[in-house]
Amino acid sequence: MSYRCSSLMPPPTQAKLRDHQTRKVSTTSNISVASSSVSDFLAEKLNQLQEDQDFHRTYRKGLQDAKDEMDQDEYQGELDFVIEALASTNHDLNALQKSKRIIEKDIDEAITTYKRDRKEEPDVDFYERAYANSIVPRVMTASGNQKRVFSKHQQAKFRKDVLDRYGAAEDGGAWCHLTGWWPSARVKAAHLVSKSLTGPEISYLFGEDDAPLEDPRNGISLLGQLEMALDKGLIVIIPSTENYQADQKWKCVLVDKTIRNNMAASMTIPPMGEMIKKDRPFWTIKYHELDERELVFLTPSRPARRYLYFRFIITYLNAKRASNDAFTSTVENKKTFWASPGPYLERSTLTSLARNISGLELPPSLTVNTFGHVPEDELEADDVATNLSCRLRKAAIESGHRKVEEEQEGEDDEDEEDNEDDEDEESAVES
Repeated sequence: MSYRCSSLMPPPTQAKLRDHQTRKVSTTSNISVASSSVSDFLAEKLNQLQEDQDFHRTYRKGLQDAKDEMDQDEYQGELDFVIEALASTNHDLNALQKSKRIIEKDIDEAITTYKRDRKEEPDVDFYERAYANSIVPRVMTASGNQKRVFSKHQQAKFRKDVLDRYGAAEDGGAWCHLTGWWPSARVKAAHLVSKSLTGPEISYLFGEDDAPLEDPRNGISLLGQLEMALDKGLIVIIPSTENYQADQKWKCVLVDKTIRNNMAASMTIPPMGEMIKKDRPFWTIKYHELDERELVFLTPSRPARRYLYFRFIITYLNAKRASNDAFTSTVENKKTFWASPGPYLERSTLTSLARNISGLELPPSLTVNTFGHVPEDELEADDVATNLSCRLRKAAIESGHRKVEEEQEGEDDEDEEDNEDDEDEESAVES
């Protein structure tokens, strides 16, 4: 993908893109160190990034205008490409604006060392390398691009907090809110707001100072396979009634009907000891048996409604992107789909997020539970949504790799538990 669809865009948009390209070339040529200070160099860098930002915004708008002229896969691929480019530019621009004086000092120090060692003036390439060495770590930190945002220790603590909140741990077993009691190792703490999403974007979207990642209200305990299905958008949790209730009940809905006859969970070996006395009505269960099934809670505690709503919105947008009309049409054809009242999410950001992920507008039934920042800042909301959509796309790609790692770790944990059980039985026999 490389901005190849501009010829399909309206003529005024094509003219704007050509103007942007002309100004970008002019800005690039101005980055000369022959008669400039480091401050001048960074000022031109700032101009260049702002020009890149305007170009990507114009291209994205033109792409959305030309959507009907394009194949869906081609459109989605090009949209993903320009969103990632825009998010990268946003991160660079924000880092430079916030840390300009520090970056300037870093480059000055690098130049001083270069002159001392080489006895000559550095060229433009050296300035570019010094700039990159200073800004890249700041961009990586600000954008949350660490290899593992949620450490294994943090995940273990989050799981314990979630199980404690819902009274979902007892006698070596753990409660799945859809299928009942299972051996503890098989039950996961599902994140409603993905653990890959961090930073000011999430705070802006929810109107909160702190990101909700470690809040146990951002989790629910599910069997491992069902946690994975929720994460992939195969199932989703919604209010069980169309009318709001103070004691709201929640149900699971099957999003991807093509897997309705697939096995969702199975227990090949009956649970031992106290576990056999617990309410475990299913040894095997298929996905269609979970469709419309109400969740069962053991305590009055519930997940935060705003986090359930966010998970639902992201699931809807990804279903829309995948042309899953069987699911999305049921959402769009109802005047009120989400009975639990908000407001939960920032309206402008949510609207822009929908355009960035699926290229479409949200139906009115899904913008009811939103709020607006005062005063409205459409550009800020757009930047937040761009960064979020890019994070969500990367999170979806990385999720598969992470799930494989977690499954392998889970198998190792189960093996260790089995070995411990065998040792306990041997000790009991010997005594």
